[in-house]
Amino acid sequence: MPDTLLTNDPEQVRDFCVNHSEKGVIYKPLRGGPGTEGGQHVVLWAGTVTADDITESVRRTTHLFQARVPRAYAVRMTIVGHRLFTVRLDAPLDSTALDWRTYPPDQLLYTPVDVPADVSAAIHRLMATSGWSTPLPTSSLLPTSSGHSSAI
Repeated sequence: MPDTLLTNDPEQVRDFCVNHSEKGVIYKPLRGGPGTEGGQHVVLWAGTVTADDITESVRRTTHLFQARVPRAYAVRMTIVGHRLFTVRLDAPLDSTALDWRTYPPDQLLYTPVDVPADVSAAIHRLMATSGWSTPLPTSSLLPTSSGHSSAI
């Protein structure tokens, strides 16, 4: 898992951004968004942030920031009992968005993938030690070009 910060302290976030400026930092909403603003449905996506982007508005609620992980593609996993269901998600070739959820579902290519044995074992250990029950909401894995995966 990449370095992660959960906070509502703008100074902590600015320091985190400075300390991870080489690879960058992403902001990930803990919820889908405020629901509506001005009568329009609003959704928050994961996106990049820098220390200069951080304002005092961070104090309103807890936010999640992570060191950016360069990825080869995105994988979503759903856990039911001891079974792991995973799918590779490929965005359009000309995509620039960080968050695959910004694309309409019919613009993504879905490919079932096997979970590496070491990742599967780690997920099952996490489930056993955390006391989480299943089905577990989906989580993301980001395979890198070197073949390693980061859970985010």
